[in-house]
Amino acid sequence: VDTGDVIAQKEVAIDQNDTVDSIIEKQKTLVARLLDESLYCLMDNSFMPVPQMYCLASYYPKPKTI
Repeated sequence: VDTGDVIAQKEVAIDQNDTVDSIIEKQKTLVARLLDESLYCLMDNSFMPVPQMYCLASYYPKPKTI
């Protein structure tokens, strides 16, 4: 479980018919851009990460394979 501050994040729309595989594919399209943004932020001395809101946190176990 990741409890560190948030450096960057993006929302991914999940449709009713999405599967684990289709969600992973959607996330792959955002990874490079999010990584670039994150590295840029980390190099900026004025950047302040956002603390996680623990009261809104939840845990979701790894999906079981069928």
